[in-house]
Amino acid sequence: MIHPASFIPRLTLLAGCLLASACALEFSGWLPPVGWLPGWALLGALLVLPARLRPLGMGLMVSAALALSIHQALQTRLDPSLEDVPLVVEGTVSSLPSRQGFGDRVLFAVQACGPLDEAASLPGCEGLGQVSLSWGTPKSGAQDDADGPSADDVWPEPGQRWRLLVKLRRPVAAVNPDAFDTEQRMLQQGIGAVGRVVKRQRLQDEPAWQQGMAGLMRWVESVRAVLRQHLETLQARIDPARGQDEGRWALMGIVTGLSLGDQAAMGAEQWGLFSRTGVSHLMAISGMHVTLLAMVVSAGCLGLHRALARRASGRWLAWMSRVPRQWLVLVPGMLTAFGYALLSGWGVPSQRTCFMLLAAAVLSVGGRSQNAVTPVLLAAAAIVALDPWSVAQAGFWLSFCAVLALVWCAQQPLGGGMEEGDALSGTRWWQQGRVGQWWAALRDGARNQWAATVLLTPLTIAFFSTWSLIGPVANVLAIPWVGLVLTPMAIGVMLLAPVFPWLAGWLLKALLLQLGWLMAFLRSLDALPLASIQLPRPGVFALVCALLGAVLMLAPVGLRRPRLGVLCLLPLLLASPRHAPPDALVVTALDIGQGSMIVVEQGDKRLLYDTGASRLGGRS
Repeated sequence: MIHPASFIPRLTLLAGCLLASACALEFSGWLPPVGWLPGWALLGALLVLPARLRPLGMGLMVSAALALSIHQALQTRLDPSLEDVPLVVEGTVSSLPSRQGFGDRVLFAVQACGPLDEAASLPGCEGLGQVSLSWGTPKSGAQDDADGPSADDVWPEPGQRWRLLVKLRRPVAAVNPDAFDTEQRMLQQGIGAVGRVVKRQRLQDEPAWQQGMAGLMRWVESVRAVLRQHLETLQARIDPARGQDEGRWALMGIVTGLSLGDQAAMGAEQWGLFSRTGVSHLMAISGMHVTLLAMVVSAGCLGLHRALARRASGRWLAWMSRVPRQWLVLVPGMLTAFGYALLSGWGVPSQRTCFMLLAAAVLSVGGRSQNAVTPVLLAAAAIVALDPWSVAQAGFWLSFCAVLALVWCAQQPLGGGMEEGDALSGTRWWQQGRVGQWWAALRDGARNQWAATVLLTPLTIAFFSTWSLIGPVANVLAIPWVGLVLTPMAIGVMLLAPVFPWLAGWLLKALLLQLGWLMAFLRSLDALPLASIQLPRPGVFALVCALLGAVLMLAPVGLRRPRLGVLCLLPLLLASPRHAPPDALVVTALDIGQGSMIVVEQGDKRLLYDTGASRLGGRS
């Protein structure tokens, strides 16, 4: 019989090939033509047979599969000739609505599509998969169709089916140096077009179980919508002015983000403060939150089993004794982790945590001794297999590198410590008893924070061109405060609001009070001089050199070279922005989506030239 653990080396090799292929396709900027892919895959299948060429063969086959999935995603985009053409689409609301000033913005899964004028000779849009729609209130005099159930409800909810008259355009966004790539994010989300709803009509909803996995995801989004509605009702109940106190209303957005993972509920000013103080990873549903909840549920199930086993007798005792303790811990914990990750929006940190826990559980049940890096590698490969675009996200690399730093740190002895049998005469008073346990936990936490800071600093500068000098200080207090106090309270408010709103209200008031204290603490740190500094985006050489320096600083005792590591970091930290000669004329054309905007620079003089929109109310 083949043991399941014997497949781990092959899975690890496949995971490495998958990550390498995804990175090669993403960062090379080259996508092989569709006609090459069958021959590419066939060549890879032939190279898999010799053991020496197996990694190369697996890499070719995996890269062919990834390239095919990218080509298929690009084929679902709207045809250029259908832009601003009235289209009739039928489908289902597939996401939690994003609240905006003029209405909602939702993702709409298209099931049928066609032009309003069927006689027009226009290309079809049947391949359109998912669109992003601006869903505003009907204009005065423009009423929605009265046919269909619940036609009076003009606001979308996940899982609802609609027939819509829409005007769409291709998902093209502004492209500027060092700016966020919105077009790539829309490609990653599978958005084939963006537009607005002109007219709408409700249709009969389909049962979720008839729609397969897509129906399950829409059902999860509908549950999230119900929970958010309860949170909004609770917020309006304790704040009747509803937003007149901007500070209090902004804190309520943080509560929604911590409980449901709805990052859009938090404003740009708050995200800026979190980014400058280095705590933005705590204000979204992260792996720490998912792991904490899974551990609580696993510990509760194990304690319940022990309590029942003490009181059981006869047949029940025999049955409970046959249940492996591993399954009592792993199964409830895994179900909780995946359930909460889905409920919180299924972000990359949540995916990483769930797949890492799953890989670690499988390896543990299989009885195979493995290094702690294997679950990290398998989890990264699983995310890339589900979403090839994920390697382009900063959160993907920051998340997994942070875990690698913690894993690496956990595998290294602290050094200078004493074994269990050593005489107590050589220990300090703070290293003994309960105080010694707290001291060891504090020392481990400081070491983990140091490791994460050293490894993530080069990546943070590369992605965001900023370095938070007060980030380690802020995280020392914010990590336990947010992870152990604020997040459990936010989850408790979310779960209690539908059942015991009065209890959830009291808990929410206490949570808002503590969030106010946390924000005041972060603002005081942000007000310090040189709290965060702006650095130029490093080149490839400087980034690789800095990562090598971080590895040398975190290496095991025998290989650790801290001075050499600091020297390797200098090209990244001391880099200066490139300046043109004083007599040179620098012209930069900015993409603003309408008209033209040009910046002319010479020395310390700058001229901004803007032509405005290309046509009244239009776009270029």
